[in-house]
Amino acid sequence: MQIKNRIIDRFNPPFMIAELSGNHKQNFNILVDMFKAAKDCGCDAVKFQVYMPEDITIDPALLPKYKNTYIPEAWLPYLFQAFYF
Repeated sequence: MQIKNRIIDRFNPPFMIAELSGNHKQNFNILVDMFKAAKDCGCDAVKFQVYMPEDITIDPALLPKYKNTYIPEAWLPYLFQAFYF
């Protein structure tokens, strides 16, 4: 298998994927710093989840938690533009 110029097989180093969670506290700059830290650590890609808080819970008590941790869809073009792995 190949992703861009990286061959992924048993003869090459592993393809490292960093998982970014909701600990950016709705701060775009913190999230960008997390992307950069992943790259600086040698990760080849990042994984994160995009969702709407209202769509993942029916419990109103959980809504504030999800609203504080989700990545707004509107941020995606800027994330990819600011930091392309």
